[in-house]
Amino acid sequence: MSLPGGPQDPYSTPQQPAGGVPVPPPPPPPVPYGAPVAPPAAYGAPAPGYGGYGQPPAMPPTGYGPMGGTEKNGLGTWSLVLGIVSFFCGGFITGIVAVILGKQSKRAQANGQATNGNLGQIGMVLGWIAIAISVLVIIGWIVLIIIGSTSTSSTTFSN
Repeated sequence: MSLPGGPQDPYSTPQQPAGGVPVPPPPPPPVPYGAPVAPPAAYGAPAPGYGGYGQPPAMPPTGYGPMGGTEKNGLGTWSLVLGIVSFFCGGFITGIVAVILGKQSKRAQANGQATNGNLGQIGMVLGWIAIAISVLVIIGWIVLIIIGSTSTSSTTFSN
């Protein structure tokens, strides 16, 4: 018991104040270090004091592999990449490959095997443009070679 003006004992029973409002009891003392604790509840068992709902339903089995409709998405991506590359190197050859892969990508999208047929369409258009530019460059080189071989030189070297 503590004295009214002296130090308070934290483990003593609380005194009721003069106003009549009861004072709540103090919290229980902490568990000493190393004291044994109760084992956890078994898996699926509800925690003490809570009602249990039981086990959740099992998930349905999932198949392996990519999601449906994405088996041939690489065709559109490769068509786009090769269509872009065809402007910088290998224009005629990579342009033809871009056109072929673009057509296959559009076909795969129509069959529901791909979801990015628009990439294939863009790659196919870029491939056709690269093929056209390559053909024009080849024709230009041929014309320049013909013009260069038919012109005569007016300079003669004499000793």
